[in-house]
Amino acid sequence: MNKTQYLSRLAELLTSQYANLKTSQKQSEGYGARIEGFMEAGLVASVVTQDELKKVINDSHLAVFGISLDDRNHFNVDAEHINDIPAWIRRGVQIKELKAKTLSS
Repeated sequence: MNKTQYLSRLAELLTSQYANLKTSQKQSEGYGARIEGFMEAGLVASVVTQDELKKVINDSHLAVFGISLDDRNHFNVDAEHINDIPAWIRRGVQIKELKAKTLSS
């Protein structure tokens, strides 16, 4: 398995896990450990770096929940209050970008 295939499979696993978590509000039994093992194997085999794993985790979380895991942790928000954060913040729009969009409208 090359790096591209590995990262693609990891994204599938994470997206599936996050989608399940979003709909059922609970983690699938054993699935999290499977993903952790998959990530550890990628690191040990030198297929990926820690930074590459972090990017896939954040991208997958963003795809399912509309906010990256880093941003969610930054705001320290639990799942039931995620929509209390304004959408433009969840999407990572900077204030100067928001002002520019508003002025051009």
